[in-house]
Amino acid sequence: MLRRAVTAPARVWTGPAFAWLGGLDNAVAAYRAVPDADALDGIIEAAKALPDAELRERVSAMEAEVGIGPGEPALLDWVQVREMTAGGTVQLGAHTRTHMRLRPDVPPAVLDEEIAGARRVIEAAAGVAAPLFCYPNGDAAPAAVTRVRDAYAGACTTAHGWNAADADPYRLRRVGVHEDIAAARGGFIARVSGWL
Repeated sequence: MLRRAVTAPARVWTGPAFAWLGGLDNAVAAYRAVPDADALDGIIEAAKALPDAELRERVSAMEAEVGIGPGEPALLDWVQVREMTAGGTVQLGAHTRTHMRLRPDVPPAVLDEEIAGARRVIEAAAGVAAPLFCYPNGDAAPAAVTRVRDAYAGACTTAHGWNAADADPYRLRRVGVHEDIAAARGGFIARVSGWL
């Protein structure tokens, strides 16, 4: 929602539902005007300090004030997922059911549903195994890691880097490959080789 609001007029960023952004650590300067993409990254990172429920509530109020909804997610439907996995080239993993960050304040029953429930949903809908997990936002409280160990064969964090043979399979580092760097063959090769 915040990324779509970058193109909104300045009055949007000064509305009552947006006022809380000015109080975020590391975001005050970026909030004083319509932020550009780099400033918005700082605002989003600072907003991640809030609990999930509070953050969702505030973003919903912002959407209502601006008159935009959550938008159409650019996601695959289950038919497309089954088509992709049919040949065995594409494999699936889980990322919680609702993209909830797995912080220490998440109740045990919610952790169970978010972690193991995600795998159940994916496997039932896609018809293939989803043995791996990725921690949303990299948040992996000890209780969450324990539950991930019970439900998955391994998990990756958002920590950048390579993994040695003795790395903890439930705290794997990764090399991010996004369209900004990997859209062209040379950029992709540079990223996975460690040059970038």
